[in-house]
Amino acid sequence: MNKSTDELLDEIKSANTIDEYLDENSESISPQKVSEMLEALVEQKGLIKSEIIAKSEISQVYAYQIFSGVKEAPSRDKVLSLLIAMEISLDEVQSFLKLSGYPFLYAKHKRDSIIIFCIQNRKTVVETNNELYSHGEATL
Repeated sequence: MNKSTDELLDEIKSANTIDEYLDENSESISPQKVSEMLEALVEQKGLIKSEIIAKSEISQVYAYQIFSGVKEAPSRDKVLSLLIAMEISLDEVQSFLKLSGYPFLYAKHKRDSIIIFCIQNRKTVVETNNELYSHGEATL
């Protein structure tokens, strides 16, 4: 059973050793690999991987390496490109980023605000990059 963050925090505070804590909570704190999370999302949403990759504006080879796990730590921008190509909601994007260890999109940052706007308005990766570029921000 996965424990909540608060439950885990309470257990860390009362643990005698970090090894004991990690052993007892391995199921709740083992991070999933980005590739596994992407594969699960594709399956859950009934999406087609080749279509996502085509829409992502990432080279086909590199994108397949991300999905297969060969690229274990793709950049946040590459992950965002894939998530935008999947056309998932902003809440789903934020959850994915958080669970995979990437910084979530932060509305107080200009670049992140533009990306949030584009996700919220179902813009494509190309449209998102155009918005970023026209506002003087780095593209995905």
